[in-house]
Amino acid sequence: MTSNIPGILKINVTSYGETCDEEYRIPENLKRQGISKTTSEIVDYSLYCGIYKWRPSCLRSSGNIIAFLAAACFISCLQASFSGYTSSQVTTLEKRFAIGSSVIGVINSCFEVGYICSVIYVSYVGSHGRVPLWISVGLFAMSGGAFLWSLPHFIFFDRSRTSYVSLNEQLCILSNNTSTCTEGCDDSLPPSCSESSAIGYAFLPVFIVAQLLIGAGSSPILTLTPPFIDDHVPSSKAPPMIASQYAAAAMGPVIGFALGAFLLRYPADILSMNKPFTMSPGDPEWIGAWWGGFILLGILVFIGGVILLMFPRKLQELPCSDLSKSMKLTVISVPLNNGYALSESTPMRPQNNHINTTLTTDVTADNDSQYQSPWSDFSSSRRSLRRSQNLNFQPLSKLNSKSTWNDFTTVVFSLIRNKIYIMACLCISTEMFIVIGFASFLPKYLEMEFRINKSSSSLIAGGLIVPCGAFGILVGGLILNRFQLRRIGAIRFVIVLNLLILTCICSFLFLGCQNPSIAGLTVPYPDEFIPFSPEVSSQCNTGCSCNKDEWSPVCHLASDTTFISPCYAGCKERFIVNGSLQEFHKCACVLRSTNSSLSSQPYVTTPGECDLHCNTLIPFVVVLTLSLFLTGVIQNPLLMVTMRSVDHSQRAFALGLKFVIVRFLANLPSPVVYGRVIDGACRFWRSECGRIGDCAFVDIRYLNLYMTGMLDFIVLNF
Repeated sequence: MTSNIPGILKINVTSYGETCDEEYRIPENLKRQGISKTTSEIVDYSLYCGIYKWRPSCLRSSGNIIAFLAAACFISCLQASFSGYTSSQVTTLEKRFAIGSSVIGVINSCFEVGYICSVIYVSYVGSHGRVPLWISVGLFAMSGGAFLWSLPHFIFFDRSRTSYVSLNEQLCILSNNTSTCTEGCDDSLPPSCSESSAIGYAFLPVFIVAQLLIGAGSSPILTLTPPFIDDHVPSSKAPPMIASQYAAAAMGPVIGFALGAFLLRYPADILSMNKPFTMSPGDPEWIGAWWGGFILLGILVFIGGVILLMFPRKLQELPCSDLSKSMKLTVISVPLNNGYALSESTPMRPQNNHINTTLTTDVTADNDSQYQSPWSDFSSSRRSLRRSQNLNFQPLSKLNSKSTWNDFTTVVFSLIRNKIYIMACLCISTEMFIVIGFASFLPKYLEMEFRINKSSSSLIAGGLIVPCGAFGILVGGLILNRFQLRRIGAIRFVIVLNLLILTCICSFLFLGCQNPSIAGLTVPYPDEFIPFSPEVSSQCNTGCSCNKDEWSPVCHLASDTTFISPCYAGCKERFIVNGSLQEFHKCACVLRSTNSSLSSQPYVTTPGECDLHCNTLIPFVVVLTLSLFLTGVIQNPLLMVTMRSVDHSQRAFALGLKFVIVRFLANLPSPVVYGRVIDGACRFWRSECGRIGDCAFVDIRYLNLYMTGMLDFIVLNF
C-alpha cells in the first residue's frame, strides 16, 4: 500500500496479510535536520508524562492509554463516591445543622445545576484542548468542593448532641409561675443561642457552592474521558475500555455508602476527646464524623488531579491491530512541496527539497471493519478530525453560522415532534426520577421506617440495593442482545416491567411498620379521653414549663410508651445506675395510669425511644431491591427505543438532547420533591434559636402513604 499526501512523506507499507490505513509522520525536528533513525531511536518528549518541562525518565513508559485508563477508572470511582457518601449523611446533616429534608434536596440538586451550566462549554472547548489538563482542572474543582463541605464543622457553632448534655435541665420543675419569661424574652432561648443565633443559614451558601463545584468538576470526567480513550485505540478495543470506566463509576456509590457507614461510628467532635460522650452510634440523636469523608475524598481527588495533570496532550497509541499481524513501513525520499508552495514561516518547510530518511518498524493492522462498536461512527469522525488537525490542513470552506443555526433548530423541532422519541425520554426521566430520589434519601427512609441506626442503613443501601440497580442495567443489555428485540417488542417489554414495578411499589403500604406509641403524637396521654388529637402538653405536665422545641425522648418500659422528654413525662428525679445508665423517677404522667403488676419497677423511664417491634425489614428490602433492579433493566430497552425512533444522522444529537431532558425533569427536581414529601410527614419539628430546624419524628403512616402515592402517580402516568 502506498500513501502519497501533499506535505507528508510517502510511505510504502508491506503487510503480512493485513493493511493498516494509517500515515506515519516524522517528528518536525527530524524533518528539518534530514537525519535517518530507526523508530526505537526517535525520542518525542511530548509523549512523556510530566508537568511543564519536568518530564522524568521514570515516567517515560507511563504516557500510554493503559495508564490513562487506570487513572480514569480511579477518578470515575471517586467522582461517583460523592453521591453515595452524601446520601449516607442526610440525617446527620439535618441534626447537625437543624435543617429539613427539603433543604437537603435543594443542596443535592445544586450538583446538577453545576453540571448543566458547565457541560456545554467543557464538552466543546475541552475536546479541542488538552483533555487530561481539563479533567485535572475539574478534579481540582471537585477537591475544593469537598473541602468546602467539611468547612462548616470547623467554623460554625457545634451543637452536636454527642457531647455531654445534662438532662437535669429537662426535668419537670414545678413553679408557681408556669411561665417565667414572656414571649420574646432573651431568657426563653437556650444559652447556646447567643452564640449560634447569628449563624442562621450561613452554612447553606457554603454547601451550595460546594455542590456547584463538585457538579461542574464532574463534567470533564463524564464528557471528555470516553472520547479521549476512543481517540487512542482502535474502535474494536474502545467499548471494553469505556465499559471498564463505567464499571468503576458504578462501584463509586457503594464505596461512598461504605465510607459513610464507617465514619458514622465515630462522634462528630472526635478531635475533642476530652469531652465525655453519653451516646452510642445506635442512638437516634447520634451525630457521626460526617466531615471526615469529605476531607478524605477531597485529598484523593486532588491526588487524582495531579496524576491527570501529568499526562500529555496525545498519548502513546496502542497498535492498530493484533501483534501477530505486523507490517513493515519504509519511508522513501519524496519532494515535500509536491507542487504546493511552502512559505518560509511554514513549520514543515525542510532545509532541502528532499529528505532521505528511512524508518523500519513493525506496526499492526486495524481491523475496525470487522467490528462495529457503538462508538464506531464517532470514532472514525474523531480520528479523521484529529488527522486533519495534525496535518495542518485548512477546511475547504468555513461553516455559515446562519445555516448552522437553521439546521440546529430544524433538528430540534423534528425531535420535539417525534412522539415516540419524546415518550421514551419522558419514560427514562420517570425511571431516573425514582432512582435518583431513592438513592438520595434511602438511608434516611430506612432509619425512619424501621428505626435502625445510621451505619446499618448506609450498609443496606450501598451494599445491596443500589448495586442491584446497576446490575439491572447490565441484565437489560443482555436481554436485548439475546432476544434481539425491535422497537415494538422493546416497548411492550417496558410496559410489562412497569406493571411489575407498580406492583412492588403498592406493596410498600403493607411492608411498613406501625407508628411507635409516642404520648401526645400518636397515642393519647394516660387517662385522657378519646377522640385523640395530637397535643404534646397534658394535665400531668402543665406546671413543668417544658421546652416545646426539645426532643429528648424517654421510654416507659412497663407500658412501652415514649415521651417527648423527661419533662413531658412529668419526671422530677434523675439517677445514674452503674455509672452510665440513667433512670428517671417520680414521673407524674406515668404514675397516673401504671399498674404496679406490669413490672417490678412500674414508674421507671430510661433515655431513648422504646424499641419498635417490626419484622418487615427483610421483606421490604427484598421488594425494594427487586423494584430497583427492574428499573435498571428498563434503561437499555428505553435507550434502544430512543435510538431507533430517530434518523441515523440525528442519533448523536438525540442522545445529547435526551440527557438534557433527563437532567431537567429527573435529576434536578427529584431530590427536592422527595425531600418535600418526607418533610410533609413530619409531626414534630425542632426549633433552632427561633427558626424551624430538623424533623425529630416522622409519622410512618403518612410517610408510606405519601411515598407510595407519589411513586404510583409517576409510574401510572408513563
